[in-house]
Amino acid sequence: MSPFNKAIADYLCSNGYMDALEAFKAEADMPGEIERKYAGLLEKKWCSVIRLQKKVMELEVKLNEAEREYIAGAPTRDKRSPSEWIPRPPEKYCLTGHRAPVTRVIIHPMYSLMVSSSEDGTIKVWDYETGDYEKTLKGHTDSIQDIAFDHGGKFLALREKWLSCLFTFLWDYDNPKQNLQVVTGQDELLCCLSVDKAV
Repeated sequence: MSPFNKAIADYLCSNGYMDALEAFKAEADMPGEIERKYAGLLEKKWCSVIRLQKKVMELEVKLNEAEREYIAGAPTRDKRSPSEWIPRPPEKYCLTGHRAPVTRVIIHPMYSLMVSSSEDGTIKVWDYETGDYEKTLKGHTDSIQDIAFDHGGKFLALREKWLSCLFTFLWDYDNPKQNLQVVTGQDELLCCLSVDKAV
């Protein structure tokens, strides 16, 4: 005998549909009394199905919202103006101090520090979580074109333009007065730095 039929019989009995119950038992060939373990089973299953359907509908709504956000978040897929692609005010912090255009901004790989280089020949260090100015690394005579940390953040490489030549310096970040290495005679076409490991 099908448990589903027994659950239906229990539902008819518990709600007082005795004529329907007798007809159902005769047609389903269900002799004897209905076991107690089937009490309320049909309603429980029905409520479970309703809850699952509601959950599925909620998940489908969330999925549709996520798909819309994904599509709208890609500038090439949504016809927005380029001015909407970049962050808009109010900014969290406004960091000022360089006397010439900033050429590069990098994040320290270990600490909450941000380092900026400029055509004014200085490198400035900031705490990007608080917006506080930390220090200025000086000693360069011309525009600093690029800067880069090694993976551990101990060494800082920078490219400086002096007269018509480009020089790459490797500094100990914790002791910026110590110049570890200089590479000279570089081409103007060299556009970026990368420090794989300390040398």
